[in-house]
Amino acid sequence: MGRPWLAAVLGPRARTLDLGPLDGVRAGRGRVFDAGQRRIAVFRTRSGELYATDARCPHHGESLSDARVAARLILCPANGSPFNLRTGASVGGASPNLRTYATRLSKDGRILVELD
Repeated sequence: MGRPWLAAVLGPRARTLDLGPLDGVRAGRGRVFDAGQRRIAVFRTRSGELYATDARCPHHGESLSDARVAARLILCPANGSPFNLRTGASVGGASPNLRTYATRLSKDGRILVELD
């Protein structure tokens, strides 16, 4: 019979995407992945932290695939707009915030991103 009301109470479940092995994203760099109708940018800091965001700058729509990674910030390659990788917040408020996604590594070192 199931419990259809449970989905209504809990809301839609997040979908986990497996984007491949960690070595697919070099330290200090980013890479864009196609995720169905979305494009996701994954950034790896030099200290090894992983972050995932929308692949386009919300200010002008440029691709963030070549964004510079500095600590926990990225700089849009087209206009230099800085964004906090952890929160997606536009540093200085010059641009709309960037959408971020929960990211983790699987036990075998694969990049997993949660989409809602």
